[in-house]
Amino acid sequence: MSSYNPGSFSHNKPRRVKFNVPATAEALKLDVVGKNIHCLHPDKHYGGFDQNPSCRLNEDYFYCFSCGSSGDAIDMVQLVLGYSFSEAWDYLSMRVPCDALTPVNQVTRFDKELAANGHQVFTRLFELASMPTLENLGGRYLSNRKLNPELCGSLGVRYLEDPSKAWAILCSEFSLDDLEVAGIVNNAGTFHFEEHPLLFFFLHNNTPVYLAGRSMQANPKIKELKPVGLSCPVPYLIDVLLTKPTALYICEGLIDTLSAAQLGISAIGAPGANSFPENWLELIPKTTRIHVLFDRDPTGENSAIKLQKLFRSYFFRADALVVPIGKDVNDFLIKKVL
Repeated sequence: MSSYNPGSFSHNKPRRVKFNVPATAEALKLDVVGKNIHCLHPDKHYGGFDQNPSCRLNEDYFYCFSCGSSGDAIDMVQLVLGYSFSEAWDYLSMRVPCDALTPVNQVTRFDKELAANGHQVFTRLFELASMPTLENLGGRYLSNRKLNPELCGSLGVRYLEDPSKAWAILCSEFSLDDLEVAGIVNNAGTFHFEEHPLLFFFLHNNTPVYLAGRSMQANPKIKELKPVGLSCPVPYLIDVLLTKPTALYICEGLIDTLSAAQLGISAIGAPGANSFPENWLELIPKTTRIHVLFDRDPTGENSAIKLQKLFRSYFFRADALVVPIGKDVNDFLIKKVL
């Protein structure tokens, strides 16, 4: 397999400011309980609200112990105020003290450990999981969404038949430090994806660089889970960009991105409506026309317009679209199949 360079997706800006996260929460007048706030991604919590403040504030980042979402001060301002990257930067520079300047392409000790050990854990977990088929629950879950399990498998989707067995194997082959660096150990010290066995691996040059787990329960408390403490390094289905598409669709979420792929559309996925970092724009050729295709609801439509404006500020040809039928791309696929 090809090696993964953790610095290959760095932003071109030569230096960046690291703003203090607790001070940012104070500036935003968030309700801080001890060192925690209510999660900034309420849609990932049962009932659409983080009942107990589950999001821990550290100096440089915030992390939700319930849903696994994380980010820095810039992300916090973008989520709370709906600002662009530049607007959030300006907001913070006027209100929040910052740490020393650091090179943006500096590879930290954590990055080195993740490259050396964490991605080996991702690769081993990928090997331990099964292809989704109609013979297992993972494949049937996808099929119920009118997704072709074989296609999904070719794009990196896997199903853990026995999460406990997979966890035991990982524990026998890796140290606890390696497993923690990979973000697959939860706050209780057990397997983070035990109850989220449908795994969506983010493949870059056929190498797993990130993953997300999905619950297949009817009404799960948390539907989708990300690795503990890791930010998503690339869009979902990033290898679509290797084909240099003349038109590219940006979808909201993993299921919608897979649905677009099944419809024959060149698409990459943002983890959520407000989760397309500005530095990801560097990955896309300027000649590519961008179609932002988020959910057909107020949040999705507003976020699509903001992302469209971000692309246009970087001189991309971009527009914001909604599906002609249904509430999202997967719903459109289902209605089209039926």
